[in-house]
Order: sequence, then C-alpha cells, then structure tokens
Amino acid sequence: MNEIVHQVGAKLRQSAFHTSCIMLFAVLVALLLFPLVTGVKPASAQDPRDIYGMTRRRIDGWGHGTFTYTIHCPTGAVNENSYVLVTISEVKPRYSGGPLLPFFGAATMTIHNVVPRPDDTIDVSMTIDWPKDLHFQLWVTVFPYPVSGE
Repeated sequence: MNEIVHQVGAKLRQSAFHTSCIMLFAVLVALLLFPLVTGVKPASAQDPRDIYGMTRRRIDGWGHGTFTYTIHCPTGAVNENSYVLVTISEVKPRYSGGPLLPFFGAATMTIHNVVPRPDDTIDVSMTIDWPKDLHFQLWVTVFPYPVSGE
C-alpha cells in the first residue's frame, strides 16, 4: 500500500512540474509575441521607465489623513480616457542621506480613487492613517491603451 501511495505521489509531483513548465513556456511565448501582435514596440534604451508603451513615474511626498494629490504630467501623456495605476508605500532612507526605500511601516496607506483628467493631470485620493505627516512614494503607471468608457 505504501508503495502505491509513493508512486501516486511521484506521478502527481511530476505532473505538477510539467504543468508549471508548460505555464512558464506559455508566459514566455506571450511576452515575446506581445509586441508583434499589438504593434507596441519595446522601450527605447534612453527611457527605462517606458516599458512596452507604459510610462512609469515615481513621486515622493509627505502627508497624513485623507486628501487628494494632483499629479502633473507632460503634455499629451494622459487624458480622461487613460488607464492609470497608482501604488503607494511608506519610504525612508536605509542610512542617513541614502536613497529612499519602501518599507512596511505601522501606518496604513490606501489609494481610494485615481482620476485622469483632460488637462494632463491625475487626481489621486488617498488616506495615510497616521496622526502626523509621513513620507510616501507613489508609483504611477499610465498604460498606452485608452479605455473607451463602454
């Protein structure tokens, strides 16, 4: 009986491994074909923030409570039909004068609403649940595909 259980377990592990390999292969093929199918060209070497047409930008700020933060973008970078993703984290330097790094602090930081505007701005409603100002970092990603509103 133990031999049968061992053989079945080995077959299941082998099957799970093969499934994982197939899924990984499918993802790699999709990533390679994405530019060909969509017509989106890979990012230029001059702007590492531009990935397959997506524009990313890091914004540092201070705040607490619930408030709206307005992000000003370059002309034509965003409009009311843009698809925008914003993340937030608390940041601090690892050492005095060092670069700001995200960390998991005691404060809860939440993004509520992200509204791209026709005047090249993005309004971000957020809450930093802490009694005094904390240093935060927003990562803003604007996707090149406008949302039709349907």
